[in-house]
Amino acid sequence: MQLICVQYGLENRPLPSDYSIKTESNALSATLDSLGYRTPLDIVGWSYGAFTSLTFALDYPDRIRTLNLIEPPAMWVLRETGRFDDETQKTAAFFQTFHGDISEDMLADFLVHAGFVAEGQSPRDLPQWNGWVPYRQSLRDNPFVVSYNDNVQRLNKLKFPVLLVKGTGSTRWLHHIIDGLSETSPTHGL
Repeated sequence: MQLICVQYGLENRPLPSDYSIKTESNALSATLDSLGYRTPLDIVGWSYGAFTSLTFALDYPDRIRTLNLIEPPAMWVLRETGRFDDETQKTAAFFQTFHGDISEDMLADFLVHAGFVAEGQSPRDLPQWNGWVPYRQSLRDNPFVVSYNDNVQRLNKLKFPVLLVKGTGSTRWLHHIIDGLSETSPTHGL
């Protein structure tokens, strides 16, 4: 499913004034309702989609059969588990700057901070660059990634299998989020 922040970014529309990660979680619930899905589902999400999927699972645990999370940028997990280090603080401060028009320079810097591009490599030199550019306005969700807070105790609601995935070339802070989820989730054994 398309995230609201991605769709609005592609359309160059401002995010709703009350936008938050809960907006995405509730939109996912409404979409599933509109499609008639009532039984628990297998959910897979990557990046902000994984963050949305995690929030959805915490908000609506009875709607999930299995949950597969590929590097959700759930920085709240780092704050809750004591892993919010200097590197994460620099990334969080950078993400807080994503308001208004997102320039190609901001996109390039984001790709480095998020681990899509090796340090010292220019994102503009990669064949994916032209495919990334149209999505740059969708990055206006970044301040909401940083500011969202939750509680690891809510992870105890997860009574279904959870698969947590790390990338091999990803940033340390994303790996720390997976580590924090793995250590605090009661169903992380898959």
